[in-house]
Amino acid sequence: MLFTMRIRFVYILLFDGGNTGVHNGKIGAVTILSDQGLHCSIINPWKGQRVQISSSEDETWLSGEKLTFDTKKGVSYTLTPKNK
Repeated sequence: MLFTMRIRFVYILLFDGGNTGVHNGKIGAVTILSDQGLHCSIINPWKGQRVQISSSEDETWLSGEKLTFDTKKGVSYTLTPKNK
């Protein structure tokens, strides 16, 4: 099942699930657009998996229950689970 969803969080981050697929109850990649360039902290939707966080400027891997990373104003970040 594919769905489109955009949610703005306190005018700082815009979550864009436009290409997110949910297959067998598993979430696909998600994109976050930073409006202000601050820290981003989210609960890892892929419990127990490492997550690749990539943008046009950088790429990193995080793991754990909560994922926290710095953002830059106007930059989009795509979060993808390791097994994807």
